Amino acid sequence: MTVRWVCITHYPVDQLALIHELDNIPEVQMNIFKSFLEFVGEMDSTKMARVANILDSGLRLRCIALSYLKFSESSFEILKKAASRASIRVVSCGRYICSKPSHNEILQIKNELKLSCDVIASNHRIKEVDISINDVYTEEFDGIVDLLRSNRNISSLAYRWSTTSKSITQMISALINSQNFTELNLSDLSLSLEHIQLISTMVQSNRTLRNLTLSRTNINDEGMQMLTNAICINPIMKKLNVSGNGLSDISATCIVRLLGSCASLTNLVLYNNKITIVGGKLIFDELQTNRTLLHLDISSNELSIEETKDMGKYKQNVININKLIAGVLLKNTTLCSLDLFGIELPQDHVNSLNEALIKNRGLAHFRLYKNRFSRVSIQPITDVLHWNGSLISINLSSSTLNVSDYRKLSEILRRNTKLRSLNLSYCAITDHGISLIAEGLKYNHTLTHLNLSYCDLTKVSADILGNVLRINSNFTYLDMSSNKIGDDGLEAITRALSDDCSLTFFSISNNNITDVGGKCLVNALEMNNTLLFLDIKFGNDLSLNVLKLLRTIRRNLNVT
Repeated sequence: MTVRWVCITHYPVDQLALIHELDNIPEVQMNIFKSFLEFVGEMDSTKMARVANILDSGLRLRCIALSYLKFSESSFEILKKAASRASIRVVSCGRYICSKPSHNEILQIKNELKLSCDVIASNHRIKEVDISINDVYTEEFDGIVDLLRSNRNISSLAYRWSTTSKSITQMISALINSQNFTELNLSDLSLSLEHIQLISTMVQSNRTLRNLTLSRTNINDEGMQMLTNAICINPIMKKLNVSGNGLSDISATCIVRLLGSCASLTNLVLYNNKITIVGGKLIFDELQTNRTLLHLDISSNELSIEETKDMGKYKQNVININKLIAGVLLKNTTLCSLDLFGIELPQDHVNSLNEALIKNRGLAHFRLYKNRFSRVSIQPITDVLHWNGSLISINLSSSTLNVSDYRKLSEILRRNTKLRSLNLSYCAITDHGISLIAEGLKYNHTLTHLNLSYCDLTKVSADILGNVLRINSNFTYLDMSSNKIGDDGLEAITRALSDDCSLTFFSISNNNITDVGGKCLVNALEMNNTLLFLDIKFGNDLSLNVLKLLRTIRRNLNVT
């Protein structure tokens, strides 16, 4: 049977009963949304035996974290036996180690790594391994390498371990002959050209590897050329992430080759490189005729004219990023997600981009976070939301909005029938802005996800949003974290939660909430059967008693 972990409603009743048993062990924390189990306190053998009994009774987990374990030797042994038999898909082992760890800490880390290796080696259900440790332990590393050579069940490896060049070579060499891996993540390793050549050899010969992440690995332009040659010879790659590698316009020519030769490539992440408008033009020109790429993240590159230091032959014929994006949106009907985080869109040719967005019927997700919109450029974006018939998600985080923008946004929300997700975090909306936007929210019947974190909201905004929630029953996700609503504001929201509210996710962390507001929430949740995930612990002043009440009020409510 395939268990869908992403939604709690797919947990059978017997699973919920087992999860409720875990709730009675405070040192164990279960994230129901992610089906993720971790240990957050000291576990003696008695408590560990209870966990083992729950696992043996059939609790199915997507992931178990074997990090920061405060166990006795007997508890380690109990967990190893239980986890080796349990239904687990992912094992995660990772921690940050200080520059001078104590002898006990080193011993603890080695025990965690050995436990992880033993569980992975003996449990054939485990398909994914995630290891992230910022130091080297040779004996334990050899155990990981041996696992990669011998275990034929592992299909996904995320390996972010600060290790020696020789050790990296050993690990990649162990993977070269494997035909089981579909996903490989080597983020944050310091890779040499020799390592890139080994990875390229693996990519060229492997018939199963579809997803490759090499973010922040120092692969540079020469390494990108090696990788491109390998992918073009064996064009089965679906997702490639080469973010944070300082790639220049030389690598942009490699990207053009990939887009033209690898028809299976649907997801490309180029975030935080040094591609200028010159390389950007090559990529965007190729995208005009590309019919396979679905998701492109080219954010935090040097695509604006102001950031480009040497335009060379283009100096007399200035390239404009708005026109390049517009050209893609007018001709490409398959690209559904475009991320332009941190790229300042200039004021000129905004109308070209505006018209293209209005006419485009393929783009569903548009991320404009930290673009520092001017008054000239924010207006066209609101026009796009008014007329575009395909956008279902837009991120305007950190935009500078004024009263006119709030009114326009309210009008759009009242009429738009496609938008599902709106991110206005870090927009300093304040209470007055919310009062204007709320008029549109009351009558919008499609928006389900709203992010208002870091918006300087107070109790007044909470009152307004509480009224919206009582009128509009479509919202399932509301993030109000890091505002100033306090206990009175939370009480206003809880009145809506007591009614027929459809929220399944609610984040109210870092809002100066005390036990007074927490108890109001407890009372409201006694009459609420829809909320599944509550984020409230961080940045608030709640006692352990109130947190325990929140966690035990309903079996299927996950409180963090």
